[in-house]
Amino acid sequence: MAFRASSPLNTSTVNTIIAARTATVPVTTTGGVYNQASLGTGLTVAVFSSGGVITSILSVVSGGTGYAVGDVLSLPQGNMDAVVRVTNVSGGVVQSGGVSVVYGGTGYTTGLQITTGDVPPGQRTIVFSGVLTSNVTLIIQNGTYLLDSRKTIIVNNSTGAFTTTVFLSNGAGGTVGNGVIIPQGVNASAAMQIFTDGVNDVWPCTTAAGLRGTVTNDNATAGSVGEYVSSNIAIGSAVTLTSNTSVNVTSISLTAGDWDVSGVVFTNPGGTTTQSNLYASISTTTNTLSGTPNESVAPFASPAGQPIGLTTPVVRVSIAATTTIYLVTQSAFAVSTNAAYGQIRARRVR
Repeated sequence: MAFRASSPLNTSTVNTIIAARTATVPVTTTGGVYNQASLGTGLTVAVFSSGGVITSILSVVSGGTGYAVGDVLSLPQGNMDAVVRVTNVSGGVVQSGGVSVVYGGTGYTTGLQITTGDVPPGQRTIVFSGVLTSNVTLIIQNGTYLLDSRKTIIVNNSTGAFTTTVFLSNGAGGTVGNGVIIPQGVNASAAMQIFTDGVNDVWPCTTAAGLRGTVTNDNATAGSVGEYVSSNIAIGSAVTLTSNTSVNVTSISLTAGDWDVSGVVFTNPGGTTTQSNLYASISTTTNTLSGTPNESVAPFASPAGQPIGLTTPVVRVSIAATTTIYLVTQSAFAVSTNAAYGQIRARRVR
């Protein structure tokens, strides 16, 4: 949507609208939903301003209707760049104290009653910062191919083991498509440009050179493509085996996303133990082989006391919530004892 004026737009007003649509919006957050496609109408607030910057909401003059917690709204006086967020709603009506300042903007006046509206679609830069205690969900407006196809830069300077994901609104309070997870970084080192056609989804913008990778021996932050998770069990802590019985060697906990997972298992048999086969499996069920194509098998007879090593296939694990993934093994052996050790590792691919 565009801001409406009671009189014809002059050059100054048009320039202000264009500037607001391309502005940088800093957002300090600990998590939650930031929905630019509010279904509410009629919210009016009075503000306190210092040097033209809104520092607080004095009161909710009218709570309007149809609002939800997390709705992000613009204040179209001043220079049209201030942004607020709804934090307390009852039956779609914003309650007293239920609006917080996201960005104070410029050019505003204390006490001015302001009717809020949706943040209009634009080519903005949104900068997230703060220590996250939960995931961040940013929902941007949908519309038409003609009016709402655009690019936006998201800078995720937040910290904490939670994800920041951008979705396209479905126009009915929910989202459409798969969205894009924005990696965390420092001082805009992980800035990502995304684009939307306004109708189907949002996608990351890439160049012919591909996505920028690290240039040193550091680790991708939690939620970023390239995030690495692993668990190792050394020979000194090898898990005791019972012949022909599946057992967990080790496990990892993966957060929601798309992962490549693999593992390796080694046996540590007693001096008189012979083995006739060995299985190694990536599984979402404890102490349970997952079957092909997610497991490997080595069906052969080994000399007494001879260790066996076996790698699993690389398995795609696509999950919607935090899930425990197991490295499972099973060995058929006789005469004496046997044990297993190894490693499971995962790399986030999306």
